[in-house]
Amino acid sequence: MDQLPVIIPMTLLIFSLLTPLLGQVWGGSVFAATLCGVFISTIASFLALDRVLTHGTLYYDLGGWAPPVGIEYVVDEVAAYVCVVITTVSFLVLISTRRWVLKESADRSTGIFYSLVLLLLGGLTGIVVTGDLFNLFVFLEISSLSAYALVFIGGRNAMLAGFRYLIIGSIGGAFYLLGVGFIYFATGTLNMEEARLLLPDAEATRAVQAGAVLRFAG
Repeated sequence: MDQLPVIIPMTLLIFSLLTPLLGQVWGGSVFAATLCGVFISTIASFLALDRVLTHGTLYYDLGGWAPPVGIEYVVDEVAAYVCVVITTVSFLVLISTRRWVLKESADRSTGIFYSLVLLLLGGLTGIVVTGDLFNLFVFLEISSLSAYALVFIGGRNAMLAGFRYLIIGSIGGAFYLLGVGFIYFATGTLNMEEARLLLPDAEATRAVQAGAVLRFAG
């Protein structure tokens, strides 16, 4: 139960690596594996929500390294609820769009498609549960890159839309990362909770103001 914060996104990321391999060996197992990965993450989200409502916020230090050295995953009431929404809706959407995926990807590998979907969901849930500013950027890039690819595989007409999405998303990500750099220079930490406690003493500085503007713009 204490590992639920990391189980929610990592299950999706692990299954995103397995689905292309399954697609090469047995194409029929790709959809089942995708549903399995999302289902496990959904169950973990519901368990986390129940645990948080009963015992309070969950904290998990990735690799056993406590912040500020390590990356902390945090699941509170809001994070748990958002994870439940993301995973549950995704599970239902996957079921309802199976025939469409088979039709649209008749000449492509469904393993790659579902791998990108799992990467997208892993990035989205990772954004919700991470308690580290830079790790949020990593998950933001994971979800963004997979979303770009999903747009691109829509065919020739989707190429221009995907390219525009890529340019805008890359600029936004760069702004966010620059903003994180300013916050780090002002507080000396990337942990969200520690930065929250330190920011009141530094909020009047130009670095914090610039960081806030850049992150909001991004």
